[in-house]
Amino acid sequence: MIDLAINVSQNKNWKIITLKGELDDYQSRRLTQTFSRLIDESNVKEIVLDLNEVSFVDSVGLGTIAIAGKKLIEKSGQLRIVCSQDTITKMFAMSGIVSATKKTIQLFQTLDSAVC
Repeated sequence: MIDLAINVSQNKNWKIITLKGELDDYQSRRLTQTFSRLIDESNVKEIVLDLNEVSFVDSVGLGTIAIAGKKLIEKSGQLRIVCSQDTITKMFAMSGIVSATKKTIQLFQTLDSAVC
């Protein structure tokens, strides 16, 4: 198991959550806390989740991201996911998270394209 590093920064109007490591059942709780702090406590509506340095995502990790995306949708917000790794982007495609949410949850290859 590789620990998950979570860094939160700001770029234009977007809060950027950058992850490094593995997003699994054990580590998902920390990401849930980060999302809750931003969405529920700070009323952030525009979040970019950078997964470019994530080596593994399991179904619980996907669920954590989907729940955060749903919370943002309910607040008329957006979640943009940055990931250039084919295995992880295929997981998002197979899960239906992106296609089910239309344009409120989107996948991008680079951070620059996500925050423009």
